[in-house]
Amino acid sequence: MEPRGIGERDPANAISLMLTRRCNMTCAHCSVESGPKIREEPSNAELIDFVHSAADAGITFIQITGGEPMLREKLVLELLKAAKKRGMGSNLSTNGFWGRSRAKAWSKVATLKRAGLGRITVSYDRYHAEFQGAEPALNIASAAEWFDVPLNINVTRVADDPELEGLVAAFEKRRHLKMRFYDVQLVGRARELPLAEIRGETSGFCNACSSPSVTDDGRMTACNGPAYFLESESPLVIGSLRDTPLHSLLEAHSADTILETIRRAGPERLLRELKDAGVADELGIRKHHSGLCDLCIDINSNPAAVAVLRERFQGSRYEAELTARRLVIKAGQSHGSLKLAYVNGMGAARFWMNAGAGRTTEWAREAEQIIGRADYDWRQGAEYIAQCGVARGLVPVLDHPELKRWAPTFFIQRAREAGVKEGLLELAQREVLRRLSSVLSNIDEQGVLLKGGALMALDAFGDLPPGKTSRRAAGDIDLLVKPEAAESIRNHLLRAGFAGNKTEARTGPHHLAPVSLNGVFVELHTSIMPELWRLPEGEMLKRSRPVAHLPSISTLDPEGMMLHALVHSTAHLYSYGLRAAWDCAWLLERFPAVDINRLLEWVGSLAMPRSFWVPARVLGKETVSFPRGLMQHAPSDERQRRLERVAEVRLFSALEGAFDLNPISKNGFFLMLYDSVLGRARHLTSLLGHDEREARRSAAERARKADPDGNHSAISIQIRQGMNHWRQYQRAASR
Repeated sequence: MEPRGIGERDPANAISLMLTRRCNMTCAHCSVESGPKIREEPSNAELIDFVHSAADAGITFIQITGGEPMLREKLVLELLKAAKKRGMGSNLSTNGFWGRSRAKAWSKVATLKRAGLGRITVSYDRYHAEFQGAEPALNIASAAEWFDVPLNINVTRVADDPELEGLVAAFEKRRHLKMRFYDVQLVGRARELPLAEIRGETSGFCNACSSPSVTDDGRMTACNGPAYFLESESPLVIGSLRDTPLHSLLEAHSADTILETIRRAGPERLLRELKDAGVADELGIRKHHSGLCDLCIDINSNPAAVAVLRERFQGSRYEAELTARRLVIKAGQSHGSLKLAYVNGMGAARFWMNAGAGRTTEWAREAEQIIGRADYDWRQGAEYIAQCGVARGLVPVLDHPELKRWAPTFFIQRAREAGVKEGLLELAQREVLRRLSSVLSNIDEQGVLLKGGALMALDAFGDLPPGKTSRRAAGDIDLLVKPEAAESIRNHLLRAGFAGNKTEARTGPHHLAPVSLNGVFVELHTSIMPELWRLPEGEMLKRSRPVAHLPSISTLDPEGMMLHALVHSTAHLYSYGLRAAWDCAWLLERFPAVDINRLLEWVGSLAMPRSFWVPARVLGKETVSFPRGLMQHAPSDERQRRLERVAEVRLFSALEGAFDLNPISKNGFFLMLYDSVLGRARHLTSLLGHDEREARRSAAERARKADPDGNHSAISIQIRQGMNHWRQYQRAASR
């Protein structure tokens, strides 16, 4: 059941197929009242024939549902093989009972993928938790990541759900999967649930009506689940395959004006039409509804209301309105603004940046289109916001009615806690900066702050004009010092009360092992970035600017900080992209007179100019307003576009440190950034350096932990991961 949101498939060419209503669970919210006592179900031959008929009718994606379809596991495999032969994509919706042991989960996911499965959706929420814990879903998640099978966890929620925090926490470290949050709808067995628990949200168009469903008794319904028990006279019941050909039912589903209205404008548009006709009360349409499905069923179960709607929806005026809505939604689908990746990526980034900049009008207007979607991953959003250090900038909107309308309580709590932590950490960081400046002054040395620490110093100690865009929090403090003085400065810091091991080895060729004070880590850099990136560091440092009240500390100029932020984003393969976007937006607001010519000169001197242009072009689409005079020099060839499509996938969702990245796929991607054979040769030579050896060691350790049975070597695991990443790259680049 998908009352709101659009998945990755094209819903116009997708269909759901219910293999059985039988299930090994009797969840209290089940819309089709599945359970173990169901006996009648379609034959294998009928269902296999249906797959071929669907392919003949132009269906390109099939969703296998139940009940619990894996109770007919052999049939599932046959259907997947048939769908694969006919070129159809597929998704399996399951409660995941078959993943109760790690070995079985891995074996079955491997078998499902070989048969042709493209995606798995596991339902797990407070109702499924009564029958099994999170372990089966976690085992399936582990296997899905290994075999590169996309995985969704579908959660149905009630108002102020107190159990949601614990449910979400179980999947905290599983970044491969996506979580989707649907409202419980009072249909089927859920009609017995207390009305007070239901959120009661009725707005928005309904994507469920975009993809019809074939039930276990051979009927076609407008959506998967909620329409199951309706009478045949309802517009939500299209007809029966037993007396009407599939292609005719598909045409009827597509052409029905009531269903088209639900798809394009939602059931609230039906209610408005009845009210405009002055007959809503007269026909007995209830004034209050528990949710989207309740409203839809109330209207579409009323023959008189349906007759009024059919009469009013005739004519060119209404057809023009539907056509306009259809074009808007189609444009959103083709340009990505209604796709899952956009909602949880660039769309969410723009949304939260508007909030952080105080643009509450734009923010509130976009709320329903982004966070009002069932496929917005609140778990990932909370983690991403906290990890990128932007929670404090969002604190002013956490009590906004538009956020509270959609956000689960756990999200608001996590964001608020992260914001408080960021504030407390900054107080400690300010004191550390004062101590750093004092130590450097005593030994007549200078330091240049980098990244978030630089922005924090400018904001806290500098004399900048006020701006609306909030600054994101700094993590560690990165301080660039003269290479020949680095060890001496570190020892002076240790003598001044900073904690650290005096003999600890460097953690990279361009920085020493960190020291800490009051929980704040300080990393002394001997260069801004590793040599392979060929930043014009000499020129950048010549233009460094002193920080007021910190006499021995300076920062790069705005052009240098922007160059560093974007190239650093590429070096981390576009992890934490919201940080780069937030930093660039803050810099451009505080320093609007960017020297474009100097920045272009520096970009041209890079080993890989695309390491700047790829994130700049992606961030410039919707999140950062770079100067037009700068962006007109960006490359726009096919290779650039392919690299940008990969960056779009990762920039606003990936949370990986440099040593977390697979060295094979990471360096394979970096090689594509070069425009010359000589540059690629230099990069391959650089892989022999300490930094890359350390990255490979760290990645190997992570790979061993992911090994399902302990029999694979680290290199074989990394090769497999690299192949998975390459397939993901191909999918992203070909979008």
